[in-house]
Amino acid sequence: MTNTGWTDHEASDAVTADRAVMVLDACGRVTNWTAAAERMTGRSADEVVGVHGSALFPDAEDGSSLDDLMGQAALSDSGMATRMARGHVLTVSALRGGGGLCGFALCVEVSPLDAYRQAFATCGEAHVLVDTESCRVVDANAKAASLFGRTVVTMRGSRFDALSGIQPSTLVAACADLRPGAIRRLRLDTVLGEQDLTLAPISPYDCGLVALTLRDACESPETTALKADYRRLAHLAHYDSLTGLANRHYFTDYLGKAVARARRRREKLAVLFIDLDNFKPVNDSLGHEAGDMLLAEIARRLQRCTRASDLVARYGGDEFIVVLEDLEDQDAAVEIATKIAASIAVPVLLSGRRAVVAASIGIACYPEGADTVQGLIRAADKAMYEAKRTRRRSRAAATGRSGPRRPQGPTGGSLDRGTRGERHGRHRS
Repeated sequence: MTNTGWTDHEASDAVTADRAVMVLDACGRVTNWTAAAERMTGRSADEVVGVHGSALFPDAEDGSSLDDLMGQAALSDSGMATRMARGHVLTVSALRGGGGLCGFALCVEVSPLDAYRQAFATCGEAHVLVDTESCRVVDANAKAASLFGRTVVTMRGSRFDALSGIQPSTLVAACADLRPGAIRRLRLDTVLGEQDLTLAPISPYDCGLVALTLRDACESPETTALKADYRRLAHLAHYDSLTGLANRHYFTDYLGKAVARARRRREKLAVLFIDLDNFKPVNDSLGHEAGDMLLAEIARRLQRCTRASDLVARYGGDEFIVVLEDLEDQDAAVEIATKIAASIAVPVLLSGRRAVVAASIGIACYPEGADTVQGLIRAADKAMYEAKRTRRRSRAAATGRSGPRRPQGPTGGSLDRGTRGERHGRHRS
C-alpha cells in the first residue's frame, strides 16, 4: 500500500479538538468512523457507516463536491487533494492496494481562519487579520477596532496601511519566509505610536493571510486610561450616537481621502445621497421615539446593502450618504442604489404599527460627475432632489389618469444619476 500521508495508527486514533480522520471505500461510502469524527459532527458510527461521504460534508463555496475531490486525489501523482468547504479543510488521500484503488482516507480539520476568528473574538489583546497581497483587513476583534476608533464592521475591508501607517512593503518584508506555525516580532512606528507587533501566518490553505497582534511599546495604566478616554471622545466626535454610523464630519474627511486614493489609483468612486420620503408623517404620527427606531433600522439596512469596504454615514436628520470605492463603472453604483431603495421600501413595524417610507437617491461619480469633495456632494444632492421631483411629478400625473401609474424606481423609490454638464435619465429598474 502506498503512503497515505499519515500512518495507520494516526488514521484510527487521530483525536484532536479540530481534526478528525475517517476512511471511505472506493465508491465514497464511510467504512471507518473515528471517535474524533463523531465528536466533530455529532453523529455516531451506527448512523454514518455505509453513508456516502458527500451526504455528510457540504459542497464548497465554488460548487465543488467531495466526489470531485476524490477524483482529483485518484488522478493526482501525490494521491492527495485538498479544498476549503464552509469552515473546514478537507484533505483526501487515495488508498491503493493490489494494483488498484481500494478507498480513500479523509481528514477533516476546522479551518485555521475560522478557528483563529473564534479565538480572538473575545481576546483582550488587539488582533487584526490582514491579506498581505491587497493590504486589506479581513477581520479584527473589538479591541483592535477600538484602538483605531472604528467598529469591527468598518475595519473589515479597510486598507491596513491607511489605518496603521505601516507601508505594504514593510508588511510584506516582515512576513517573508515566515512559515505557518512560526511567529515574528518587531517594533514599528504607527499612527498609534510605537507598537510591538507579533505576526503569524494563518495556514498554507489561507495564503497571504497573516495575524497581527498589536501592543503598545510603552504601555502603563495611566496611558491606557488616557487612551481609553481619547477613543471615547474620538468616537463621539466621528460617529452618530443614534445609528452608530459615521457622522457628517467623519464622512467629509473620509471622502477627501477616498478621492485622493481614487485619483492616485485611477479608480472610480461614487457618492449616494439618500433622503427618506414620508419620514416626517411617520415621526409626527407615531412620535419621536418611533422615528428614532425607524432611522436606526434604516441604518442597519444600508449597512446590509453595502460592502464592508464602503462607508455609510448619517448626513443629518433623515438624510444618509454612502461612499462606494473601487467601482468598475457607474452602473455598479446604480445597482447598489437600486438595492438600497428596495430595502428601504420594505415596511417597518414600529410600536405595533406598520410604517412605510421610500428613498430618493442621487448618485454622483468620480471623476465624471465631479472631482472634488464638495463637487461630489453638490452633484449627489442635486441628483437626489431631481429624483424627488421626478417622483412627485409622477405621483401628480398618476392622479389624473385612470390606469395604474408606473413606479419611478425600485418599489416606488426614485433614482437619479448626476454627471458634470449633462443630466441623465433614471436608471431602469
